[in-house]
Amino acid sequence: MTHILKNKNLEIHIDTPFENYKFPRFDWTGKIVEVKSKDIQVSGVERTAGHNENYFGKGFYNEFGIDKASGFDESDIGGWFQKIGVGLLNV
Repeated sequence: MTHILKNKNLEIHIDTPFENYKFPRFDWTGKIVEVKSKDIQVSGVERTAGHNENYFGKGFYNEFGIDKASGFDESDIGGWFQKIGVGLLNV
């Protein structure tokens, strides 16, 4: 069940961790699936024709830095860098 937080200016739809999307590409926590500001949609759904929408990203729970994480090049061997949506990773 999607939870909705709403006031006169903002509406946010949030999925709980184990509903809908359950695959490894994106983080399962804090799945903000839709955001509207004054009834204007400010987030979208990654669409691929003919597939279930729960296989793809939507809203603001996509992984950042999918090709190369910020801070990776600056980290020393054995050092750590932050991958948004994933956590700390070791070089």
